Amino acid sequence: MKIASVLMLTLASCLSCAALDVQIGIGDIALRGCSTAQRGKLDKATVAAFLNNMIQGPDSSLDALKPNEIQLFKWVDLAGNGKCELVLTVSTGPNYVSLWIYWQNHAQTLPGGANLKEGIRDLDGDGKKEIILYSSLDPAGGRGGNPTPVWPRVFRLEGEKYVPASWDFPGIYDFYQREVLPQLNEEMDKKRRILSPDFVDNNVAVLEMQRDKILRFLRLDPQAGLEEARQWAKSNNPDMIYNAWCVFQDIPGHEAEANAAKQAEQEAFRRRVASAP
Repeated sequence: MKIASVLMLTLASCLSCAALDVQIGIGDIALRGCSTAQRGKLDKATVAAFLNNMIQGPDSSLDALKPNEIQLFKWVDLAGNGKCELVLTVSTGPNYVSLWIYWQNHAQTLPGGANLKEGIRDLDGDGKKEIILYSSLDPAGGRGGNPTPVWPRVFRLEGEKYVPASWDFPGIYDFYQREVLPQLNEEMDKKRRILSPDFVDNNVAVLEMQRDKILRFLRLDPQAGLEEARQWAKSNNPDMIYNAWCVFQDIPGHEAEANAAKQAEQEAFRRRVASAP
């Protein structure tokens, strides 16, 4: 199993590695410029073979990447310097998606899924692209079910490494306030109109969790979502109680409520299983 917590994989030089076709290596074509790389033909099998050649070794604890684990890939000029990086989303399990970036002489992995068309863009006008990843609101990272609560987390570029953007990163406030939060409110209103009462609670709750996480992150309301979580914790629905646990875990000072919610969720889930036909 791949190690999900690894954020940086040190790679060997790429210039004589796996071939884009018989004659041109992936690294070579990227060095020829972004427009050349974007015109090149590339498939998932070639990308997987190239990356496996980089990360596999006698001491490697990583499994070989399979072509069907690659969801999407794209050449992107991340630093605004005319050079192209290979960016791909990888799914190595039913509830785990990560973003891989190939930088010519090393690669980085980041936890979470991204829209490679709209989720890689310059938010602060400095010519370098930020990456928007959808990260789990479940602190354990293992929640199944549908829908799964996530929020759009922004990463900024430092050298040839992406790091989480702080709440005061230029452009991040406008991104959340003018783009994300209005869309969330619109989607919540829509779900309340079209869903039956049996489905509305959890579907709207995960959107509320995303909204409240953003309000806490921006320091607009450090306790956002707390009262909703206390109401969810009283539910007989294990999904709603689980949502409460996620919120309690994310707000400092509410460990006792988190522990109680976790126990209540497990008991509610046992009752659900016992009553199933």
